[in-house]
Amino acid sequence: MRTISSILLFAMAMVFASSCQQEADSTTTSMVDTLSYEYKTIEKTIGDCDVSCLQVRLKSLHFTDADVIQGQVDSIMLRIGTNTYSSLNAFIDESVEEYTRLKEEIPSYDMPWELERMAVVNYNQNGYIGISVSDYSFTGGAHPNSYHQHSLFSIDDGQVVKWSNIVADTDEFLTFAESRFRDNKSLSKTASFEAEGYWFEGDVFYLPDNFFLDENGINFFYNAYEIAPYSEGAIVLSIGWEEMSTYLKKGVVLIEK
Repeated sequence: MRTISSILLFAMAMVFASSCQQEADSTTTSMVDTLSYEYKTIEKTIGDCDVSCLQVRLKSLHFTDADVIQGQVDSIMLRIGTNTYSSLNAFIDESVEEYTRLKEEIPSYDMPWELERMAVVNYNQNGYIGISVSDYSFTGGAHPNSYHQHSLFSIDDGQVVKWSNIVADTDEFLTFAESRFRDNKSLSKTASFEAEGYWFEGDVFYLPDNFFLDENGINFFYNAYEIAPYSEGAIVLSIGWEEMSTYLKKGVVLIEK
């Protein structure tokens, strides 16, 4: 089975020069199982990286014949933080302006800035397309920030597929998932999440619609700070296909046996 795990998000090497105001644009084409697509990479460096510079790396995803899916992916890629941009170049321009203004106001400022946003296909078969968009940024502060958004779409109509759309009994599955989460974190069946340091609103367990599929099963992804302190990092609750098959709706096929 040809799938790409989101674990590869940060393992993909991005080679680029560090001289002043360099910009690169490249594409690579791939076709896997159901939809054809290509990646387009934009890289830009402002300043002297031996002293202080801004480095921006963007990897966007472009489908050959899937306009609705393309619209969904573009919507995710252009929604960065609390802003929605008209294009990725508009995001780059704003970042350059902000960094340049800071350097003008504080000439001695020597903290490097690094901004990265990457989209990859992590699943592409059985009528579904899975997309992962990852963000990494460092603009000063105690530590870098990262965020991952995983989405599953129906190829037929381009609609977002939530976990509740693919399981037969949501309450039953949620109960099972909570039990698995508690086992993974060595929590008793009655332990308060809040007392154990987890931030579920109202102390009620939930599953995010932020999930991805791979050859091993379904993986629910809680970003850093979402349900636990930064020191805990991102939390992934994985459920194998053999167990997952018990809960899927009749007719839902996500993995080739």
